[in-house]
Amino acid sequence: MWMLLVLLYGLFKGAREIAKKKAMTKNTVMEVLVVYTLLSFLFVVPQAPKAMGIEPHFFIIIAIKSFCIFLAWIFSFRSLKHLPVSLYGILDLSRVIFGTSFGVFLLGEVLSIYQILGLITVCTGLLLLKFKPAFLKKLFNIEENAISSPVEQSQQKFPTSFYVFLAFVSCFLNSCSGFLDKILMKDLTSSQLQFWYMLFLVSYYL
Repeated sequence: MWMLLVLLYGLFKGAREIAKKKAMTKNTVMEVLVVYTLLSFLFVVPQAPKAMGIEPHFFIIIAIKSFCIFLAWIFSFRSLKHLPVSLYGILDLSRVIFGTSFGVFLLGEVLSIYQILGLITVCTGLLLLKFKPAFLKKLFNIEENAISSPVEQSQQKFPTSFYVFLAFVSCFLNSCSGFLDKILMKDLTSSQLQFWYMLFLVSYYL
């Protein structure tokens, strides 16, 4: 059941990336981010009565988590604006590597053989982005300058590698946030965490 929910999340996430890309065609990154965050906060406002009564030291951890996402979203939205959704989606898989590393080294989790094989598959896919073998270029008709459209290239202030780097940093910060989720959810309910997390996030963007 939990694996099915994760797969469903992936489906919705893919649709969300396309919607974000469309929204940024005529709007700035910060304009989209502010509206995106405000609308997200409105969804959790009904949970406010259930969010009260948490101990003060949890606010510090939630504020740090929110700040990680605050930066992560700026970096991811900016990279998504200048990279194709297909490329960004593959780069976004690197959060699996960061998340797994946190789980193994900081939480003491043990990977099964199938999980290790899955991680190797993700790493291999990311490496192929770097090397771009000749047979893949021919198979998928990839050109060196076709990593973004002519319009996107004209709007870029930095080389493509810079936006790829931003995508990786965003994935790292998202994994930091996920690690803090794991810690916080031992003592907080989802309603408490989501409400205060989104409240901090809205305040940061405003």
